[in-house]
Amino acid sequence: MNSHLFIDWLKHFVKHSEPSAEDLILLIADNHTSHCSLPAVLFRRENHIRFLTLPPHVSHVLQPLDVFAPLKALYSSEAEKWLVQNPGNAITL
Repeated sequence: MNSHLFIDWLKHFVKHSEPSAEDLILLIADNHTSHCSLPAVLFRRENHIRFLTLPPHVSHVLQPLDVFAPLKALYSSEAEKWLVQNPGNAITL
């Protein structure tokens, strides 16, 4: 990730989140240098995005906030149960 790619991502984010002066957006991310470049800071300020960077080396503290790990475990468990109950079938969308 570099600052140019991050700004491109921010433009896409703004297009879909539609922040405004009355409806600010809080974006939480790590403190990668691309997130903290001056152009990125100015873009966020101009587009009503408040930015919170997480300090380095705190992932072990923030791990309970990770909702994807429990979701993945539950999905895998349910998918396995379904496959056992429906032999020869595949899970499709």
